[in-house]
Amino acid sequence: MIALVKLLRKGGTYLIEVLMLLVTISLNYRHLRIRQEAIQILSTLPTTLAGWSSRILQGILSWMSEIEELGLGEEEYVPEDSIAKIIEWEFDDEKKSAFVACLQGPLEKKVLRETVIHW
Repeated sequence: MIALVKLLRKGGTYLIEVLMLLVTISLNYRHLRIRQEAIQILSTLPTTLAGWSSRILQGILSWMSEIEELGLGEEEYVPEDSIAKIIEWEFDDEKKSAFVACLQGPLEKKVLRETVIHW
């Protein structure tokens, strides 16, 4: 994470690379502390980078983190059975909102989760 902070301080074209790296970490890496750090760093980025809104991405990733971590105790990682995968997202610039749907749980017991996030 220290390397990411150094890239952030440089600014410029590195910011989009940092944004995409933070999104990748937040969506795919299930270590709770590191994922929360990545989401927190997202909040320090400029609002829009190359058409991507860091604010809406932070909202989506925070929601995903929230549903995956619901009911966890002292675990360091999200268990396989709690992992959620985004299956749909739609952005509405006029309403400043995003609809997000994901499937969560083991293969035989997938649960559909949906939310609308406003920015």
